[in-house]
Amino acid sequence: AATPTPDPAPTPTPEPLDPVMVAAGRSLFLEVGCDLCHGKDAAGADDGPSLAGSEAGRIREQVRDPVSDPGSAYTNPMDPYTTDDLLDPELEAIISYLLSLGRDSSPTEFTGLDPRGDQGN
Repeated sequence: AATPTPDPAPTPTPEPLDPVMVAAGRSLFLEVGCDLCHGKDAAGADDGPSLAGSEAGRIREQVRDPVSDPGSAYTNPMDPYTTDDLLDPELEAIISYLLSLGRDSSPTEFTGLDPRGDQGN
């Protein structure tokens, strides 16, 4: 008798993202200049890889202590962004934006509080 094949584990549903954080993250992504190397929509460009589909921990690690991946076409790692350059809440907002890429909902215009607690417009 054949051994029954177990059902594959269900794919976990991603955590819902805060639309305010996603929108703030997109604004910060452009303001900080991430788009200059990674492209306007983080899809990659001549100087930097696509960030869409990246994991939060990997993004955090690469922003704070960048290293060039072996075998990557991008041989020069980016300069690190310390907490003097980019506050942790700002980085978390950018990560929210990057995690939103490829999901059904698109970022909306940011009109609330920014991650530093200042009033946005």
